[in-house]
Amino acid sequence: MFDEASESELRRQLARKVEASDSNVRENTVRINEEDFQTVKVQLFALGLIRKSVKRRAVSDTQTYWTLTPYGERHATVLKAIRA
Repeated sequence: MFDEASESELRRQLARKVEASDSNVRENTVRINEEDFQTVKVQLFALGLIRKSVKRRAVSDTQTYWTLTPYGERHATVLKAIRA
């Protein structure tokens, strides 16, 4: 999520990560209910990892978009960096 992501994309990516973490789960079978998704989103926001995007969009685009905060970018980089 180094680029912005809509809420629907954020939910899809979260489901993909859950699928990837459990070899017993078939691809495209994980569904995250609304309450759980909101809990995860609030937690990421509370930890200072994401924020709502302020980028201007077309009036017809009514989705909410999220982006990493500078702290979230640093944290993601540390987590994904290959240690020598």
